[in-house]
Amino acid sequence: MRQLQPKQYIIYLRANLKKNSLILSFLLFFPLLHVYAATLETSYNLDSNNLLTCSIRTPPMRARSILEMMDIGHRTEIIFTIRVYQDQRRFLRFRGNRRIKDYSVSYVATRDLVSGAFRIVKNNGQRITKENEEAFFNFFFSANDIRIDMSDAEKGDYYIVGRVEVRVIKLIPPLNLLSNILPGIITRTDWERVGAFRIN
Repeated sequence: MRQLQPKQYIIYLRANLKKNSLILSFLLFFPLLHVYAATLETSYNLDSNNLLTCSIRTPPMRARSILEMMDIGHRTEIIFTIRVYQDQRRFLRFRGNRRIKDYSVSYVATRDLVSGAFRIVKNNGQRITKENEEAFFNFFFSANDIRIDMSDAEKGDYYIVGRVEVRVIKLIPPLNLLSNILPGIITRTDWERVGAFRIN
């Protein structure tokens, strides 16, 4: 096979720069997605004021992998999502069920490379520290008291679905400013129906 001379190589690179940059961008920003088969442990309650309170828990997802990534300075985000759908009456079935509420709670965790402690920041700004792996996983993979106001909902039947998604965000030193938009490695459960209720 004939080798390209330096001048020819430069011309080749210039001619293919656009194509190569598109491929590089795709590889950089395309997430590595893993679907995690797990049954969510959930509970829910609708009080007399139509305030829906939900809790979600899942077994640790890719725990060893997460620890290994955090040990080299990467961060991990977990997102608990609850959706409430209105179960349409029979004569409206052709329209499909209507999504009424969509609510998410997220935590971002890092590990102190000196002490080994886990630092967790919730999306409401609350900061929590867990000293060991067991305490970290017990807290990180559960969301308690997710509150959804249903006081403005119509009378009728509703059902709840939930999903948990974990993102390991790889912090590449020259691209630290882009760390918030790099999708990294994503592991998520399937959407799971976790309950139903009626508003009278």
